[in-house]
Amino acid sequence: MTCLSQQHQQHLKSLEDSGLVSSHTAPGIRGRQRIYTRLYDIVVIHLSRATRYLLADQYELHMPVGAFSHHHVISPCGMAAEDALIGEYDDVISFYDPRRYQAQLVWLSHGYLEYAFPNRAQGQGQAKRLELSMEICSEAAPSAVDWPSDVYLEINARRIGEWTSPSDYGDKRGSLTPAWWADWNTQYGLLKVWRIDQRGAFIDGARISDVTVGELRLLDQPSIKVRIGIDDKAQNRGGLNIFGSKFGNHAQDIVMKISL
Repeated sequence: MTCLSQQHQQHLKSLEDSGLVSSHTAPGIRGRQRIYTRLYDIVVIHLSRATRYLLADQYELHMPVGAFSHHHVISPCGMAAEDALIGEYDDVISFYDPRRYQAQLVWLSHGYLEYAFPNRAQGQGQAKRLELSMEICSEAAPSAVDWPSDVYLEINARRIGEWTSPSDYGDKRGSLTPAWWADWNTQYGLLKVWRIDQRGAFIDGARISDVTVGELRLLDQPSIKVRIGIDDKAQNRGGLNIFGSKFGNHAQDIVMKISL
């Protein structure tokens, strides 16, 4: 007979209170003994990726690439889910299709997509840092190695800056790109990270503007509006691809992190 420590007894009580084990008493060599029986062979825990709290003063939110709230899209354009096109190639009407929430790749020649993130910073004091990351590249038909595109980012209608994408990457298949997607199409992008803090705005650590996190008005409204696109008057109007967690090379959607 095994004599359990008080700590082990507390652990078993927690498992029983959670409904994972059951117990009963039975005659033993020296009195009564408690017998524990597991109720499940496999336990699966589902963790929501919609909002993930990291520390008391940080949070992280994942936005599907098809969950844009507003758009202005110029053809050629389109969307692809994990298993098929959404609508047709160069079909602007598809961007109103409710199936857009399933999109894993969205592309446009110029225009913009706007996403509304819930503002967890509202009422909690001024944020110290906002970080936004996504896998993106230029858009050509078919893909083109030398195809620059000036991609801009705005947050709450404040222009953060521009980044020139060098290519529409189709030289090799993306590690996550589904097999049905043709080889001549865009395959993957680059994971770009924008950071706006009290010193200014940066992309991959390189300064792009003097816009500070205090200028984003995070205290004023319940949502944070993120707009990414290609200006009509951009010097390099080479389009835009945005990849979801099941397309390209990086298993993530659009990710926002805020430090308070």
